[in-house]
Amino acid sequence: MNKEVKGKRKKDPKEFGVVGFANELFGEHITPTLSTVDQQTIGMGRSALNLLLGIIEKREIDHHIKQKIVLEPVLICRDSSNRTKLNK
Repeated sequence: MNKEVKGKRKKDPKEFGVVGFANELFGEHITPTLSTVDQQTIGMGRSALNLLLGIIEKREIDHHIKQKIVLEPVLICRDSSNRTKLNK
């Protein structure tokens, strides 16, 4: 747990929220369910595969030219950061 939370003696989950990163599967199965940031790992894999296949098939992808592909992260709000549910 964050030192700042410990230092302020926050023990009641109604007083703070928790957000994870990477959207691990366990986040849906713990109590409270864990809010998280989904890094779009499936999309990353698809993009990487398409780039690789393009190089292999010598489609219009020049493997000497750097390409930048941006996949926006997605915030998934669950109970661990939901003030309404935490305050009940």
